Amino acid sequence: MPLKWGIIGCGQISHDFVRALRLSKENHRVVAAAARSLEKSENFLKKLEIKNAQAYGDYAQLCEDGNVDIVYIGLLNDAHITWALKAMEAGKHVLSEKPLGVNAKQVKQMIDKSRQTKKFLMEAAWSRYFPAWLEIKEKIRKEEYGKLKVVDISFGQALPDSRRDTTKGETPLYDIGIYTVMLALYAFGDQKPEKVNAVGKVNERGVDQWGNITLQFGEDRHAILYYNGNTKLLNQATLSFEKGNITIPEYFWAPLEYFEVKGELTPSDPAKKRFSHPLSDDDSKYNFINSAGLHFEADHLYKRIKEGQIESDIMSHENSLNLHETLDRIRKELGVSFPQD
Repeated sequence: MPLKWGIIGCGQISHDFVRALRLSKENHRVVAAAARSLEKSENFLKKLEIKNAQAYGDYAQLCEDGNVDIVYIGLLNDAHITWALKAMEAGKHVLSEKPLGVNAKQVKQMIDKSRQTKKFLMEAAWSRYFPAWLEIKEKIRKEEYGKLKVVDISFGQALPDSRRDTTKGETPLYDIGIYTVMLALYAFGDQKPEKVNAVGKVNERGVDQWGNITLQFGEDRHAILYYNGNTKLLNQATLSFEKGNITIPEYFWAPLEYFEVKGELTPSDPAKKRFSHPLSDDDSKYNFINSAGLHFEADHLYKRIKEGQIESDIMSHENSLNLHETLDRIRKELGVSFPQD
């Protein structure tokens, strides 16, 4: 039986997600799409050559469509909670783009609704489903290099002003900084950080521009994170262990390769080993780097839903709550607030 998708929001990320669905090993079918106008949703379906799908100019109408099993939400950050709740109330499963909510309070509301309605809810933390991330996680679990001690990540790119609006929960922290926090938590077993410190720059509209974050996990284990919404950085991550290192080069949040240096760190140059995980589609067809990899999260949730689960075991409800509690703590350190707080 196919998993029948309704797409809420017909922007660039929704385009990439729907295109990537075609690469899935599972049985997915897009049966509806909704935008702020009927014309936009019709054009969306036409561009992606999706036939026999219903176009809507109203998100609520899509939520009430009895042919839809699951809703993908690709809207601005502040709208995620509204349509996630409405979709679950209408009996639909939900995959919402990150961030799931603009604060932990909203995320808790959505988790409660998922448990109440027994509908699957997952934050689209697509990075966690990339083969490279899964492989690295297993190496950490097995302590192949000894215990993980330090995670060092940078992510920077020049973001447009349209993605800097605190009223909508749109700031560089929630656009790109979130990926650095996500990987740090993932690498350290999704523990809650014992201490959170952050310094950065906030503009006259209260929007963070860049941030330097330290997360401490005890036992001399910590993450050093830097994000910048104005400047292109190396966009890579290094995980340092007792007896080796793993480096995920650009683009660490959607990686096709990583490198390991195994052994005691000495003045001599240790052997460097490369692990490659290429994608199976032409990147020029997508709006964002390595978006073909969006199908990995769809493969995962398909299995979980068919098993009757209401959450992922890779990005669980608790994982999302921990992520957003940590982001709230970072915002407090930076002095950034949202009306929804």
